[in-house]
Amino acid sequence: MKNALHKKILVLLAVISSVTTVRSEEVFHVSKVGNDKTELIAVFKAIQQIEKKKTYGDPRSFEVFQKVDSESYLVYKTRTKYSTTASSMASIGGGGRTNGTSREVTDHSKIYFLVLSEPKDYADGDRLKDIFAVDNSKTKSYTNTLGATQTVTVLNEVTPVNLSQDEFVEKLKKGESWLLKRFKKKSCTFCFGDGKLSASNNYAKCPDCKGKGSTLLDCVIKW
Repeated sequence: MKNALHKKILVLLAVISSVTTVRSEEVFHVSKVGNDKTELIAVFKAIQQIEKKKTYGDPRSFEVFQKVDSESYLVYKTRTKYSTTASSMASIGGGGRTNGTSREVTDHSKIYFLVLSEPKDYADGDRLKDIFAVDNSKTKSYTNTLGATQTVTVLNEVTPVNLSQDEFVEKLKKGESWLLKRFKKKSCTFCFGDGKLSASNNYAKCPDCKGKGSTLLDCVIKW
């Protein structure tokens, strides 16, 4: 009876936490940073990645189908496929652990005409990773091995230019701000950083921080 009541209390605590806990934000004012620039450097690097993705998108991976010349290749897109498998112990009473694996999968349904930013000597079947390529709505026609003419989308490789410190400061002074999600670590206010509940709750894992003792806050970056 006591154990059943104890379990109900833990479930109630978890529900209350999930309903009432609102992820708070902290404002990071760049103009108020002191001599220790450690956090500012981390903020700047994170914003560089945000701006790079906004301008160039995510890097892509390709498999060479056919070389046209040293700067032009017919390619397929590839992607990383992830899968998890449970160990033999994981299937017994929830014990053990799961193992994750990944492999590159090629999408052979569509061919692209990739124009590199500089000459390369790739062979058919080679894999090209982390290529920033943009679609400028252009097409290219080529003759396939059967003698038929095919029209494909042209992708141009670009070399990303990172946001500079001067540009960063200029944008901030003009009123621009950034939101960095789950960026700053803070001690959990539900368990006071212990990662577990009190003795009256049998030191159960904290339902708010999942036993970590800390939570991650969103950070708004302003001047």
